[in-house]
Amino acid sequence: MSRNVFLSFLGTGNYTKCVYQSNDGRKSSCVRFVQSATLELFCYDWKEHDKRFIFTTEESKEKHWKQLHEESPLAEQIDIPEGKDETEIWRIFNILYESLQDGDELTIDITHSFRHIPLLASSLLQYAKFLKNVSVNKIYYGAFERLGKPHEVEQHILNPEERIVPVFDLTAFSEIQDWSAAANDFISFGNPSRLGALMQQHLSPVLFQTGGQDKTAQQLNKLNQKIKKFSQVIKTNRGQNIIEGRLQKEILEILSSLEQNLISALNPILKKMEISVKKTYQGDNNVRNMLAVVEWCLEKNLVQEGLTILQEGIISCLLSEKNYLDRNTRQFVSSCLQYCDSEKKIESKLSEDDQNCLKEHLHQQFGFKKLAGANGIFRKITELRNDINHSGMGNSAQPSDKFQKLLTEYFEEIKKIFVLFK
Repeated sequence: MSRNVFLSFLGTGNYTKCVYQSNDGRKSSCVRFVQSATLELFCYDWKEHDKRFIFTTEESKEKHWKQLHEESPLAEQIDIPEGKDETEIWRIFNILYESLQDGDELTIDITHSFRHIPLLASSLLQYAKFLKNVSVNKIYYGAFERLGKPHEVEQHILNPEERIVPVFDLTAFSEIQDWSAAANDFISFGNPSRLGALMQQHLSPVLFQTGGQDKTAQQLNKLNQKIKKFSQVIKTNRGQNIIEGRLQKEILEILSSLEQNLISALNPILKKMEISVKKTYQGDNNVRNMLAVVEWCLEKNLVQEGLTILQEGIISCLLSEKNYLDRNTRQFVSSCLQYCDSEKKIESKLSEDDQNCLKEHLHQQFGFKKLAGANGIFRKITELRNDINHSGMGNSAQPSDKFQKLLTEYFEEIKKIFVLFK
């Protein structure tokens, strides 16, 4: 069973009594410590196995812990060093990490996080999300400074009940880290899994509460499905879908429509995703979409996919005015590209007239000689694709670190031949 876990740091300041107020207008009791208010406002329905950890240095423990514990009897104190050098900072990191269990749901108060703690906590959260599958429920900050300095507040607002301090919800800053990491998985590696899971996590409650009527949630849900499908199309080398371009176009349309409907910090992330996907789209029903997708594969080190799509994309581009889906036609063109300068007779199920027509078509196209023959780029691509598809089980197998380099070199040649991306 996962736990709710409250994390906070006790400082050494002179804290004065006040009332803390949440965004929805609820007010805490009149307390001295923000931790007491946060626990009262946001953790009131927690169960017995849930935890409320207060991290204290020796000084803050001696100065404030007894009073804080009187206000919040369920809080548990954990010692940490002051963090006066790198060794102590790492000790704090490890103490925080060891306090967490797999699957914990965290509520964090950062009001009295001193010096390096906010940065350390941010790094810890990303670390623990990965290694212990923790999630961040909420991050809160009690903005006492809105009233002034404690001694000034005590002089000007004599009644503690009238000292109303807002509690800010800063959870969005943690969410931005999640979105950035998830978008990076997709942009850098072509992996939409984390992005999809994050979208689902945030969308399900909204769609449920609105009966599926929230337009932004609808669009994000649609985007999630399209990105997942697009990734599958590339990983399984679905050339027809790539040429059609419908998925790329729909993703771009959704991303464009979402830019004005989300928090501003997400806009650059969405824009970067848009730029990445746009590279794969040369137009509707355009065979050159296949070659454009090769560049996507290169950027994400999807070598096997890139080789397959490149070879089949070349054939599709050469047949763009003819039936590029006919298997016999494709096989004949592939043979012409590999054996046109040899004495080998090309066997084909096509009629002799169709073969002659295709040969004439190929020889009239610019760059065919560079693509074809024993020294042609197409044969090199074919050999490299066969090598990787047959697990390198041959005497001329390439070392594993050569594929990315060779695919890049071959693709640069193809771009020149087909005058791509101008």
